[in-house]
Amino acid sequence: NKTNNTNYTDTGFRGNIRRFYQVVSVNPGSSNYSIGYFGAHVYTLEHSANTRNWMAFPTNFSYLRNANETLNEIPNITSFNMWNASIQQRVTCNGFSCPDFPSCTGTNCNFNLQQGEGYEVNVNSTSPSEFNWSGVGIVYNKTNVTLIRNSTSFAENWIGVWAGTGIKNAKDMLSGIANSDAVSKWNPALQTSQGYLNVPGFG
Repeated sequence: NKTNNTNYTDTGFRGNIRRFYQVVSVNPGSSNYSIGYFGAHVYTLEHSANTRNWMAFPTNFSYLRNANETLNEIPNITSFNMWNASIQQRVTCNGFSCPDFPSCTGTNCNFNLQQGEGYEVNVNSTSPSEFNWSGVGIVYNKTNVTLIRNSTSFAENWIGVWAGTGIKNAKDMLSGIANSDAVSKWNPALQTSQGYLNVPGFG
């Protein structure tokens, strides 16, 4: 899209859409390109019998540094959670309790957001059954995500994929992660997880 104005508004957004932009300034003699890409994301959050949704941030929403800021930014949510793979437990930040370090516990903390992490939000059961929230920022560069199997041999990890990923489905993701045996996504409309297993000999 081209504009002669210093501001541009993309009005074609709907739920669960990601769009990426590179800004180009052109004159008759030369052109300049932005070094990074800008990302705009519209998330659709839902609830029915349950209130859970999963999300990740492939773009740096620089105004969201931690769980408490995210809890207060996204409307109609009651908690913002991460997964501590080292102890294999959910860490929650909600309106009742979201302590800063060093007052954190193993399951309750105002944790910092990290590139490549996946998160869980719970929405208010009295909110609309489906609503949108959007965020904008500069797209993260590709990064490595450390996956953990703890001493009890449990190995659940919550991750978000890079914006420029070539992964198209669960099979692609599973085959791209060494030593993994299952990958799951959350279906917010049905409020249930949907998994893909690695069964040797069956592809």
